[in-house]
Amino acid sequence: MPVPNVPFGTQGQGTSSPLIRYAQDGRNFKKKAIFMSDYSWIFSTISQSSAAIIGIVGAFLLSKLLSREILYDELILKNKEYLHKTQILMNRFQDRHFEWLNTQKRENVFDDKEFDDYVANTKTYNLKDILNKFNFSSYENLNEIDQIISNKFKSKSQKNNNLLMSSNFALIQIENYKEINEEEERIKQTLLDLEDHIGNLKIHIDNIKNFNRQRETFRNLLFSLLILTLIGVIYPITFMPLRPGEIPILCFSFDCIIVGISNFLKLPSSFLLISISLLFNLFFGYFLYLNSLLKISEEDINKLEENTNPEAYSKYIAYKNELAKYTFQ
Repeated sequence: MPVPNVPFGTQGQGTSSPLIRYAQDGRNFKKKAIFMSDYSWIFSTISQSSAAIIGIVGAFLLSKLLSREILYDELILKNKEYLHKTQILMNRFQDRHFEWLNTQKRENVFDDKEFDDYVANTKTYNLKDILNKFNFSSYENLNEIDQIISNKFKSKSQKNNNLLMSSNFALIQIENYKEINEEEERIKQTLLDLEDHIGNLKIHIDNIKNFNRQRETFRNLLFSLLILTLIGVIYPITFMPLRPGEIPILCFSFDCIIVGISNFLKLPSSFLLISISLLFNLFFGYFLYLNSLLKISEEDINKLEENTNPEAYSKYIAYKNELAKYTFQ
């Protein structure tokens, strides 16, 4: 069978002639016409591809968003637990006898013959040397212990000079040695518990900050899906159906937009497309609102961060740090 010559249509005239192909199926030949200027398949493909992407990514995001809601409840519960544990540790430090310990260890040093010998043989008062040499409490206030030792140093020096070193420096039995050690062990255990608590609290705060940062990512992705729904799915459908040879016109001027809206509203499917758009907007709007609620406030984070400072639990921890810094600098 001879192949007829079929001329191509002239583009832009609103009509186009088909390109005739022949496909052999056994002994029969069938005609298959493809209109070279038919743009309907382009918009149909764009719309379907966008819908598939939205379905896949949207399902993944929504599952993650529901998981974030569960994680949010867990973080809020942990916040309350850490604040409660913080209060318990503060109460434990209040129950410790820091002043009693400081006084007992200080008096033991002053009653020791070694301290008297040091005072008798030392002409210049040196607080750092005294703190490093003698077993004072680690929880002394630096200014107070400086004043106390200075006064003690002066009084013992005068006493030694007046008595010509004739004092009896017998070793004193420390009757409260056991009580002092027990109190120090209780304080050390409380400090270890505090160190463990602060370490876990810092990890919890990092988890909260990561959770809040993910909220911004989810918001951007949800906005992207919303825009893709309108531009990639709804908008291409408004061009359909196109007659063979009809060329779509993209125009963004005000007059074109008004004409486009007017023509769109005349379509039989306009009500359906508007309804679908509103449903998608409500759907994504709800999840955007839900995502906006899943955030730990900065006030709660700051309150937790304040509790990572050991000195916030007891003033004697601040005394300990100040004393250690002074003696080892």
